[in-house]
Amino acid sequence: MGRRRVEIKRIENKARRQTTFTKRRDGLFKKVGELCRLCSAEAAVITISEAGNAFTSGRPSLESIIDRYLSETSETGEGAGAEAAIRDKERKRQLQERYEKAVATFETEVKRNEILDKALNWVEKERRPLDKAPLSCEEFKQLSAICGKIIQDLQ
Repeated sequence: MGRRRVEIKRIENKARRQTTFTKRRDGLFKKVGELCRLCSAEAAVITISEAGNAFTSGRPSLESIIDRYLSETSETGEGAGAEAAIRDKERKRQLQERYEKAVATFETEVKRNEILDKALNWVEKERRPLDKAPLSCEEFKQLSAICGKIIQDLQ
């Protein structure tokens, strides 16, 4: 039984799609390697999976080919160098946003930790043995205010 022709359309089953991606990616990389060996060519391939993982293959190396391409396009004035600069700028902007978000989250967590430490210190300072009288009205108000602030800050 020979090979049958596969219809080229999106594979709906996620597991099959991932398996097909892996097999075809490996086949593509193999073909690029064969082309380079047979024809003394230099080639690079970059594939990015559905999950966002990048896979690369290059002969002699991906970096040397990209460097060569960028240097040649910048010398000839082609737009590829400008496009790369725009992509780099966008990537830097995205990384800056992620950094600022992480710093803000860190600062929020530090504030929450300080509030929880204050509450814990108050509870430890005011800890009463079981045989003592219950909290006075003023102590209850203080505890209630601290708990309310903790809840508000945690939201």
